[in-house]
Amino acid sequence: MDIALIASPLLGSASWEPVAALLPGAQVVSAETPPATGIAYAQQVLDALPDDRQWVLVAHSNAGAVIPYVASRRSVAALVFVDAILPPPVGEQPLAAPGFMPFLASLASSGELPVWTSWWDSVASLFPSAAVQSAVSDQQLRLPLSYFQSTMDVPAGWDAVPCFYVAFGDTYASERADASARGWDVTILDGAHLHQLVDPAAVASVIRRACG
Repeated sequence: MDIALIASPLLGSASWEPVAALLPGAQVVSAETPPATGIAYAQQVLDALPDDRQWVLVAHSNAGAVIPYVASRRSVAALVFVDAILPPPVGEQPLAAPGFMPFLASLASSGELPVWTSWWDSVASLFPSAAVQSAVSDQQLRLPLSYFQSTMDVPAGWDAVPCFYVAFGDTYASERADASARGWDVTILDGAHLHQLVDPAAVASVIRRACG
């Protein structure tokens, strides 16, 4: 089986490269162009994944929202959500929580959002070094606000394979609790939202377990 490390559409491949270096043959997937909707990003992910292989899909952050769509269109052995949106078993998944939309709208200019690292007062503590911060920051895409206004239809049965959740502290505490309630394998690592850059070995270990 092959491993696909799927980046948030706001970030690029550098957000996964330290983990990929520890998983020989792993493929990093990131947005090639700013997607206007969740479906548009899901299609970019599908275009990057040949359909003649079996995949372990590993999603970080907002990329979690597109996993059911991708999983329903590829042969999948396992799914790993890393501090990520956790879609429902079936139904509809917003790309941003309703309560978060006013904040995003306040950031947008002419319908376009600034890069993710500028959303917050300080992000330096998320990165292990200034060099890593620069590498990740340089790859950021400016997404249209329409991306976060869109939703994803969640097909039934997408989670019929082994599923894993990796939480970095309490950023996604409700998703972590949801995954646990579903009976998933849940790992909690003490860190912030980009902890895969700080401790890639710990994250790679969970992914190896998902690969069986």
